[in-house]
Amino acid sequence: IQRRQRRMTPVDMLPEQATEEMESSGREEAIDRLPQRQRTMVVLHYVEGYDVREIAAMMNINPQSSMNIISRALANLRKRLSPGDFYTLVVIFSSNILVDKVLL
Repeated sequence: IQRRQRRMTPVDMLPEQATEEMESSGREEAIDRLPQRQRTMVVLHYVEGYDVREIAAMMNINPQSSMNIISRALANLRKRLSPGDFYTLVVIFSSNILVDKVLL
C-alpha cells in the first residue's frame, strides 16, 4: 500500500497576516455565507484551533459528525471560490493550525 505524500508549502510563501489575506478576494464573504453550523465549525476548527473532538463535545454531537460538517463546509467554499482563492484559504487554515501546534 502506498501512502500519499503531503504537499509542503514553503514558509516564506505563507501569508504574514492570515486575517488580512482571508479578507481579500471575497474569502471572508464566502465564509460568512456558509450555513451557520458550517461557519461555526470552520471558525472553531481552523481559526480558533479546536480539535474535532473538542468541537463535538461543545456542540453535543459525535466527532465523526463534526468532521462531516467541516468537510461539507470546505466543499461549499470550494464551489464558491476560484481555485486560487480556495487554495489560499486552505494554506491560511493550515498555517494557523501548524502555528498553534508549534506554539503549544
